[in-house]
Amino acid sequence: MKSAATLAALALVTACAAGSVSTTGGSEGAGGQGSGGSGNAGGGPGARGDAMPTNTIGFFQVPACPSGWEPYKAAAGRTVLPTIADAAGGTTVGEPLLSGEERPHTHGVRATFDLVPITYAGVSGGGNQGVSAAGAVEFGTTSEESTTGLPYVQLLACKKLADPVAGVKPLPKGMQIFYDGPKCPAGFQQAAATQGRLVVGLPKDAPADLSFGGEPLSSAAPRTHTHGGEVPLATTSHGIALVSNGAATGYAQNDTYTAPAETDPSEASLPWIELIHCEKL
Repeated sequence: MKSAATLAALALVTACAAGSVSTTGGSEGAGGQGSGGSGNAGGGPGARGDAMPTNTIGFFQVPACPSGWEPYKAAAGRTVLPTIADAAGGTTVGEPLLSGEERPHTHGVRATFDLVPITYAGVSGGGNQGVSAAGAVEFGTTSEESTTGLPYVQLLACKKLADPVAGVKPLPKGMQIFYDGPKCPAGFQQAAATQGRLVVGLPKDAPADLSFGGEPLSSAAPRTHTHGGEVPLATTSHGIALVSNGAATGYAQNDTYTAPAETDPSEASLPWIELIHCEKL
């Protein structure tokens, strides 16, 4: 049996969450990634700078982080999940994805078949050891590996190091950022609707802040899923010895049987890092 699962599409970096849980300090997330440096990370003489708060985490479709930013290696190969309430940022779940990787998972599968009894007239004694007995027959296996088919895009995650530079216009109200720190910077508050939920780009003409799917995700409670369905069992015929006198019962009838399948819970192998998600006041 091949398992399958469908998850919401992501509009951020990444990719149904699994693996061990570890905690890393937010400040450890900054550092070179070897995939393009920020050049002048401090935004030295002549650097234009920007108004984003220090420790903002942003995504860029460029080969190197802009001046005043550097690659945020803690997010490499991970999606970013908004923290819930006052949970500390920096917690990671699962192993980072490789470039373009579709992470597979499996399920244990179990079923119990009830084989119908049949009686043969004129059968007695031995000589029929190859015939199955009627009654319950248990079945167990492991499903083939399958991916979630999760669509994602890889973007360069960068962390703001330089101080904010005031612009002609202030940052727009309602703008949301991920932030590498225990609380939102001045002028921002923690976003309410996104806590514990993956952020998806707004479809055309759709309402904003619409939550869907299950309960919010958290490293404290890994999310698992199961699959339903049926498993077939086709028996094969078997010759029997016939002798005079008597009858024999308890043999299994040759037929095709079906039984409900039960699968063990499995995680979708989506690796993430939790960061506070902030909204401009």
